[in-house]
Amino acid sequence: MTGQAARPDHERPAPTNTHPTYAGIFVDGARPAVAAVTSLPRAYRLTAAEQLVLLAMACDSFDGQTTRPGYDRLAAWTGLRRATVVDVLKRLSLPTTSPDGTERPALLARVETRGGGPATRWRLMLEHEPTRQAYRSEPEEPERSADRLPPVDNADQQEREPVRRPARSADRTLALTQGNTPLPPTATQHEHHDRAREALERIAGERWLPLDADELLRHAYRLGSGDPWAGYRVIREESERTLDGMNDPAAALRARLAKATVQPAGHRPPPPAEHEHGWTATVPSTCWRPLPNGQPCLAVREAVAS
Repeated sequence: MTGQAARPDHERPAPTNTHPTYAGIFVDGARPAVAAVTSLPRAYRLTAAEQLVLLAMACDSFDGQTTRPGYDRLAAWTGLRRATVVDVLKRLSLPTTSPDGTERPALLARVETRGGGPATRWRLMLEHEPTRQAYRSEPEEPERSADRLPPVDNADQQEREPVRRPARSADRTLALTQGNTPLPPTATQHEHHDRAREALERIAGERWLPLDADELLRHAYRLGSGDPWAGYRVIREESERTLDGMNDPAAALRARLAKATVQPAGHRPPPPAEHEHGWTATVPSTCWRPLPNGQPCLAVREAVAS
């Protein structure tokens, strides 16, 4: 780089490349090919080694068109092996086509010199635009700007059939009319859905079950004939036995649940009741009695007056 490279920024030449490219490095005057190499289109998909070799050759070119660095010097400048440099130069001397159809022309050409010389002379061919093979036979459509859109004829708009919008679902209509009122349980969400899921999550964590709460909940719906709480009671009994020593604990638990007795549809177990202290009881005729200080006592029960 010469001393004239230190000119102010506002006097430096502006980039001439307008297509999507890498951010160019502009070297004032001394190395004109550097800007062209660093502004090559991204669609060429050059490898790091190819970019490095091209940049080294551009730095060695004073006229921006020809260079003669030699294989050994390119290997020393780039840190690549000599065989790798030779292979990269061969690839850059041939046109290629990327998987998306973008054609990359040859970026180097070997110049035949008379009388030989210490190194091969190369010509930099960097004035190419990327082309796509898929669009070669198709005419290009001119881009339409926002202010050149064709006018729309709305004269017969009143006579056209009105656009039919999809009807709102019953659940969405009910939610809009009732505000924040919770929706009644549907066929996919039982009234005990949340309770059963919380209970399944608790026993899955306490007993280190190999199945997650979502899968256990699906088994609960099946074993309870649609009632997840009835199915939870069955899963609780089937998971009491240990799974230690099993080669596949998850498969063993699934096999147990598959052989478990499915509760009849008319059978309704005691519903879960939430206590004021946050724990639940499933026995209808008894409840857990708290101590006088307000703490729950799990060892004392008293009959509930019917």
